[in-house]
Amino acid sequence: MRKSFVAVALCLLAGPLAAHADSVAPFGVLSAYNIVALGSSSLAGSITENNDVEGRVAAAGSVSGISGILNSLTNAGSSDPWGSYATINGVNYAAVIDGTLIGPTAIKQDSTISYVYAASHTGTISFNNSFNNREFFSNAASSPIDFSAERTAMANESALLAGEKATGTVCFSTNYGCSGRSIVLTGTSKAINYFTVPASDFGYGSIEFDVPVGSTVVVNVTGSSVTFSSAGVYINGNNAESDSNNDDNKILFNFPTATSVTIKGAVDASILAPYALLTSSDGQIGGNVIVAQYSGNSEFHNDEYMGNIPEVTPPTSTTPEPGTITLLGSGVLCLAGLLRRRRKA
Repeated sequence: MRKSFVAVALCLLAGPLAAHADSVAPFGVLSAYNIVALGSSSLAGSITENNDVEGRVAAAGSVSGISGILNSLTNAGSSDPWGSYATINGVNYAAVIDGTLIGPTAIKQDSTISYVYAASHTGTISFNNSFNNREFFSNAASSPIDFSAERTAMANESALLAGEKATGTVCFSTNYGCSGRSIVLTGTSKAINYFTVPASDFGYGSIEFDVPVGSTVVVNVTGSSVTFSSAGVYINGNNAESDSNNDDNKILFNFPTATSVTIKGAVDASILAPYALLTSSDGQIGGNVIVAQYSGNSEFHNDEYMGNIPEVTPPTSTTPEPGTITLLGSGVLCLAGLLRRRRKA
């Protein structure tokens, strides 16, 4: 009897447990977007960017000042691992904007990434140099992204990660033995390394991660106001911007309580700050950036987050992934096989 119970339990769990793996987008549909402004109780969720964005854009409010969207993401491919999550009701979106898209801005698109949803738009909007081509504006009756639901999901995700115990050590420049960097974070886990850094300890200089190649990194930054002056992110001695291992796509800075985050310089990592107004200048940001609101002039490099982080809820998706359906089905078939064996016995 006991053996049967264990076998049944393993059958039922086999599918769901196997489905929760690296193949699942860490931020659900938002994983496909380079910069996301969710909005908050006090912020409209607007994006004001005086530079270009290599990937997709999503905003609960208005978007203005962007010189280009999808500047380096035509034909998708390896640079767009979560691109399929931007396909909603058969349409793959370059931008989802619940407010007004304010031009001038140029949007590059191809046969797979074509449409923009915007509640309204003004100014000159160029699609591959075809000005104000309405063919590429989605005629969807409502926004393809539920920003209210995503706001709750990302707040919960940020809190979940913040609750994880730090597993790595942090050395600040005020100490000796920091390898010449402003901050050195050392972890030994090949799976996931957690670090906790107070906002007051961020200074100007470079940040070094000494972690196993391919491991996931989460840096929980405490405090309500953070000024992040960076001369670059380094991984095992290599500059993340040019690191051939591309390990920066597994680094996440999590700001669970911040309402203001200021970045000066280059940060090649993803950012989750669901309550914060993010401002930036003098550099680039590489990764998924999910905040309440954004204003700045940093260039956004599309390097979608590939870290295998715990999730508070399953990723938002219009339909289950084929792999998930298959794995769940295998659990059901396993259970059916056990029942047939018992009947024959």
